[in-house]
Amino acid sequence: MPDPPGLRDSLAVEWYKLRRRPLPWLLLGAMLAFVVLANLAFLLLALAPPVTPGVAAATAALRQLVAPPNSLYVTLSSVNQVGAMLAIILGATVAGGEQHWGTLRLMLTRQPDRRRYHEGRCHMV
Repeated sequence: MPDPPGLRDSLAVEWYKLRRRPLPWLLLGAMLAFVVLANLAFLLLALAPPVTPGVAAATAALRQLVAPPNSLYVTLSSVNQVGAMLAIILGATVAGGEQHWGTLRLMLTRQPDRRRYHEGRCHMV
């Protein structure tokens, strides 16, 4: 199915704007920092010696979670939860930042169709 006319240009413009603004890079850094710190915390908890006999079973279960077969699932599930929150922040700031950056008026006057502008924005965010 061919692309609608102007949609590829709208996507290119939205991608260009996202790459040039600092917030997407800050959110990406926050996501990576969260993943690294969460996995480090799980690993340290799993490697800690059990203090009481009742905690030994919980420590063994935690060790199984951070072991290689399950560690990918734990990492991706934590990324999914935090990523959803960061995506909401990104979408709100991109939509609200158009007025501040002055690109909304320019894009609406330069696009052949306003619908293409909104489609490009929805596909990118």
